[in-house]
Amino acid sequence: MSFDKQRFSELLGLAKGNRSINKYGRDADVDPGYISRLLRCLINKAPSADVILKLANKAYNGVKSTELMKAAGYLEPDSSDAYTEAMCQYDEVEQEILIAKESGLEIDYATAKRMVENRKRFLNQQKKPTHEEYVLSASTLADASLRIADLFKDYQIDEAEYLRLNKLAYRKFVLPTVPGAEFPKIKEP
Repeated sequence: MSFDKQRFSELLGLAKGNRSINKYGRDADVDPGYISRLLRCLINKAPSADVILKLANKAYNGVKSTELMKAAGYLEPDSSDAYTEAMCQYDEVEQEILIAKESGLEIDYATAKRMVENRKRFLNQQKKPTHEEYVLSASTLADASLRIADLFKDYQIDEAEYLRLNKLAYRKFVLPTVPGAEFPKIKEP
């Protein structure tokens, strides 16, 4: 995918409509000089997705962000979800800035970077529960049994783990286990 500056210029001219470049720039919060250079095909690098979204939000003549994104080379010609595709083109910090702008907030790069680092730190502190913790967090024996069945089916735990988890569940809910009793063999589908 490459920047088709001629196609982008044509679309941008349509998006500008009968407004002056200065008026379109003010409406879209994009530098009018930058818009002028894009219209005259003087820029060889595609505008950022953020700029394209700003231009598309104030476009006339039904010009859509997807059309501008395709001309900029961010989307394949048959793509339709411009925002999602554009987000894939940016690193996490730039994505954070775009998300904030979509929410009406202005944040700088340093703030976005701290937000991303804090999120990663938080997610790393959270650990996924073990099978045992998952089963023992059930509120009833029936719920625990369903969780064990799900683990057996979805995560393909072995028979020994299946039996161990069932014994733990029975102990938690104070149901005695019979010594020497075995659970019936389970046939895999």
